[in-house]
Amino acid sequence: MTTVKSKIADKVPSVTSAVEATKDHFAKAAETQFKAADEVAAFGKSNVEAFIQAGTIFFHGFEELARTFVGLTTTQVESSMATAKALIGAKNLTEFTDLQNAYTKSTFDTAVSEATHLSELAIKITNDAIEPISARVTATMEHISKPAFPTL
Repeated sequence: MTTVKSKIADKVPSVTSAVEATKDHFAKAAETQFKAADEVAAFGKSNVEAFIQAGTIFFHGFEELARTFVGLTTTQVESSMATAKALIGAKNLTEFTDLQNAYTKSTFDTAVSEATHLSELAIKITNDAIEPISARVTATMEHISKPAFPTL
């Protein structure tokens, strides 16, 4: 019986060290899993924040675009009213035609100029709004390129 007890007593330290090693291994694995879960949560939060920021930039830009369009419309109405008054006061057909031609040329030049300005503004707004999302795509690609579970 003493040999059985001594054999068991001889095995206790190795079993104890195996249990301790297993506990350490599980603790490291759990820590890695919790860290990965925290990273996923933070990553998702960053993505949502990027979309919110992009939306905010877009809507502020859209407000600017709308203000520009309203300003352009107001200016055009004022110009049309002034031209209408001048046309009503024309003394002869030549003056009327000259006023109409000048108004048409001015309106066309303004339309081309403002269309270019509105187009540039729309492109700027789009690029500014895409920037936060582009940064998140870059971060995602960097995150994906890393190993999911580093060696313990």
